[in-house]
Amino acid sequence: MLHPAASAFMILGLIPAAHYLLIQSQVHPTTTVLLSLGFMTLPSILFPCNDQYIGTVLNVFAWFVFVLRALEIPSFDRYNVKKWSYFDYLEFVSTSSNSLLRLQQHESTKGHKDHHALTAKKSYIDAVTVLPNDRTLSYFANVVAKLVLTYVAYAFALVYFRKYGYEERKGLLDFKDTKGVIEHSVFGVLLYGTVELYFHLLFFPLILVLNAPFVPVFNAPYRATSVRDFWSRRWNLFVKEILHTIGFGWTRRLLTSKDATGKDRHNAKKVILSSLAAFGMSSLLHEYFIFMLTNETLFGENTLFFMAHGILCVLQVEIQRYTGFGRTWGTGLIWNVLGWFATMTVLLFTSPLFVAPFGRSQIVLSVALPIPAILFDLCYRLI
Repeated sequence: MLHPAASAFMILGLIPAAHYLLIQSQVHPTTTVLLSLGFMTLPSILFPCNDQYIGTVLNVFAWFVFVLRALEIPSFDRYNVKKWSYFDYLEFVSTSSNSLLRLQQHESTKGHKDHHALTAKKSYIDAVTVLPNDRTLSYFANVVAKLVLTYVAYAFALVYFRKYGYEERKGLLDFKDTKGVIEHSVFGVLLYGTVELYFHLLFFPLILVLNAPFVPVFNAPYRATSVRDFWSRRWNLFVKEILHTIGFGWTRRLLTSKDATGKDRHNAKKVILSSLAAFGMSSLLHEYFIFMLTNETLFGENTLFFMAHGILCVLQVEIQRYTGFGRTWGTGLIWNVLGWFATMTVLLFTSPLFVAPFGRSQIVLSVALPIPAILFDLCYRLI
């Protein structure tokens, strides 16, 4: 068992450096991906940390963040990847939007050298990319205020589970079960706070040092007006864009056929299968993540959750395509409120399928951020 500093050096220092050298080598891309997946998981197994809390946080990096990036690398033009500096690579790992690096590839033949000076393209995830010049005092004040509010909400959610514990529910949520409805709603706040706070603590400083563009990991998911809006534009953009690349993008290219003129044929079935592939990839990654962190027997709950939501997203697209709902009609404040209510209902109704393995293993609680005693006592008394 290693000291936390030594374990952190192995996982956060050696893994990125080794991966960067690997993608700069002449090794075949497929072999590169397989080798990357191997040495990104082995160090945390061979060199475990003697501090469980720090060890778990480091394993999240090794088994989730780095693995996702290793899978995404083949989507980049290999010739341009070999021109990346180590700082470009670190930017690639640390940001949830690689649009600036992709734009660098597109513009590289036009004499552009400074990719930070390029204008970011609008992303389909509708998140606002914050460029270095946009980070004013007002921006930092807003970030701090948002993180403080998130931390307070996170503290209440964490104290709730410290006080009352987690009671597992099988299958879908029964809305007559008031305690279950409260419990899974609070878990949503806890998960949101955990990801939001850790993302800013671990990635935001690196992004500032690199003077890189920044995309928040969340885009107000509590304001989603449809299941598709929730997954496509608001929830965990860091992971979403990667899944769109390696799930949707690769599958769509695999199924692409061309007409007599050489243009791609538009095929609704191709889009449906590609969308389901992205959700399938998400389900596999979450099952893998749960197994690696908990060593639990997998029951496929996350797979059922994500595939059910994938089907709902596909149904929404098809209904909109045939009826025009949400495009030519069904818009405005009243419809948005109804859409929000329906979205939150669906998320809550299916939430036990997602929450169960995390609740059983207590993995979210095991990586809980410290709460000052005075705030902990206040939350404990209020709930």
